[in-house]
Amino acid sequence: MVEHKKRGPFYLITGLTIGLLIGFFYGWVMNPTRYVDITPRSLHTDFQKLYLQMIAESYQANEDMGRSYFRMKQMMDPVNVDTLRSMLLEMESDPDFKEYFDTIRNFINDMDMYIQNLSFQQVENRQNPAIAIPSLGNPNPENQPQPTAEPLRVIAPEKPGSSQQSEGFYVVSNP
Repeated sequence: MVEHKKRGPFYLITGLTIGLLIGFFYGWVMNPTRYVDITPRSLHTDFQKLYLQMIAESYQANEDMGRSYFRMKQMMDPVNVDTLRSMLLEMESDPDFKEYFDTIRNFINDMDMYIQNLSFQQVENRQNPAIAIPSLGNPNPENQPQPTAEPLRVIAPEKPGSSQQSEGFYVVSNP
């Protein structure tokens, strides 16, 4: 007669291990997850800090606040300057962001001024509808002022230490 040896659970553990390895290989190499149309809003907080750093460096290089504001809106809508400042405080203790701290701080301060100017312009447009843009259906209605050929004058702030104090840029049209 043939004696039956009692097998241990090793064949079961071996089968599970081989199955897991094949599953991981298939999931990571053959058919990995592909993320499409992901916004920066879905990033982890640490990566949002890196995104903020990249936007600040881009703003420092080209000084285009409109583009920077749009990029920040992709991360948080509406853009909350207080949240950005709290991120900056967290970044202050992180040695990875030490050399970029001033750049990010200046960017957040400029962003705050830009947002205040946007909200001021929106309030001003609501209070004075005569300067609203005419609708596309009727490009020059009778009650709307006609555009003038005068260019806009941009008044730059004075240098520090001068007698006139001003902050930021002011656009004055048709004085």
